[in-house]
Amino acid sequence: MSSLRRPRAVVDYFAQAIAQVPVTGTPAEIGAARDAAVQEMLAANPAVVNYLRRAVLNPVRPEGHLLKRLTELARREVTDLRATGFASTTRPESSQVIDVMVRQLGHLFLQPMLDAMWRQLAEPGATAADKPVLEVRARRA
Repeated sequence: MSSLRRPRAVVDYFAQAIAQVPVTGTPAEIGAARDAAVQEMLAANPAVVNYLRRAVLNPVRPEGHLLKRLTELARREVTDLRATGFASTTRPESSQVIDVMVRQLGHLFLQPMLDAMWRQLAEPGATAADKPVLEVRARRA
């Protein structure tokens, strides 16, 4: 990825992963399938993950507009799903977009921190099944 094209390339990775998922099933099933497609894409592209961590967690850098582009992609997808009846229209669109972003990126940013704490704190004899797995979601107050 060239430095000038990175934000666009990263957004394209997300768009392509999401586009692979057929729009069939319930809204929850579609959302889960899209989240899974994004997670698979991220697992297959560690350079994208590293770039996202730098660009999104430090938005004052030149790549800071990446978060804006990804949020706009999520907004377009949510708008399309709402228009076709595959997403709820009872909640504000803004809440749905934020939910998508938190589900797709929250684990990416926070699970490594949880893993590091687990390595430090795991008691003798603890197994992988004992390790906490992050569950990320956003909710309105």
